[in-house]
Amino acid sequence: MARGKSGRIVIEIDPTKKDELYKALAMEGLTLKEWFLRRVEILLGDIRQPNLFGNLNKEEYRLPKVAEMKAEYESNKMSDSKKNKR
Repeated sequence: MARGKSGRIVIEIDPTKKDELYKALAMEGLTLKEWFLRRVEILLGDIRQPNLFGNLNKEEYRLPKVAEMKAEYESNKMSDSKKNKR
């Protein structure tokens, strides 16, 4: 998909999924924008700042790639720690 320089994000999804999403958001009292921005913060927060006390975010909101990136980060951190002890 094209990626412009504006702050807009446009995606195309199945109309049925769209209806389900809006119903679920209404039940939660959220707009699509509010929900999306919360998810963005979770995603970026997980990548930028690993939690010292483990993952406090609900796993169902995390994307598989984020989990992989976090695991790779932790693995590299452990490797660096072992190297520094030698």
